[in-house]
Amino acid sequence: SRITFYHLVSWFEASVGINAEYGYLGDNEPSTASDGSVEGCTGSALDTSVYDLENVPKLSRKTVCPSALHHGNLRHYDVHNIYGWKSSVVSHKALSSVIRERHMLLSRSTYLGSGVHTGHFIKENSATWEDMKHSIVAMLNYNLYNIPLVGANICGYRHAVKRDNPATEEELCIRWYQLAVFYPLAKRFTSEETSQVKFSNATEDLIDAAVRERYRLLPTLYTLFYSLIHEGCR
Repeated sequence: SRITFYHLVSWFEASVGINAEYGYLGDNEPSTASDGSVEGCTGSALDTSVYDLENVPKLSRKTVCPSALHHGNLRHYDVHNIYGWKSSVVSHKALSSVIRERHMLLSRSTYLGSGVHTGHFIKENSATWEDMKHSIVAMLNYNLYNIPLVGANICGYRHAVKRDNPATEEELCIRWYQLAVFYPLAKRFTSEETSQVKFSNATEDLIDAAVRERYRLLPTLYTLFYSLIHEGCR
């Protein structure tokens, strides 16, 4: 029989004894370790199509072959952009069926309408002033797409410290935490490299103050999300 996300969530709760109140859908673009399949793509017109996309020499780069078929003989070429949306739809239904209470779901891949089922986490950014600035633009854009629960990885996912000038990186992280106080979703996810970063006591105190301010604003954020759900965007 076909194993569904509902079965996986039910199995997890029964085996571990912990309610799965939060889910994160990663690599659901879908993303793969190889280009296309392990054996390569078919070489059909779809697989060899060339688009002038920056840093993307072929459509199968780190994803499924465009000619691959999904259930119902749907070509991946035609459904790639909605694959993440569909995974969030079924995951939201599964969590709702198992938990029957409020839960939280985030997805790395989204599409128009995804905001009904999931939020979005901008995970794999870089620890740069430019990426911190772009996070503001990205969150405004996602709200235009009706995905209000969105946030960028605080302090960046890659290269959180430059060994030649760690003070600059500390300043960046301080400012990023202070900015994230006002993110709809405030979350930090570290890589193996960034998890080793150590800050000074003064920096930790400033970050602690920002986190406390975030907690102070949570009632306001909850109220805004409640109004959004029941009254829609204004």
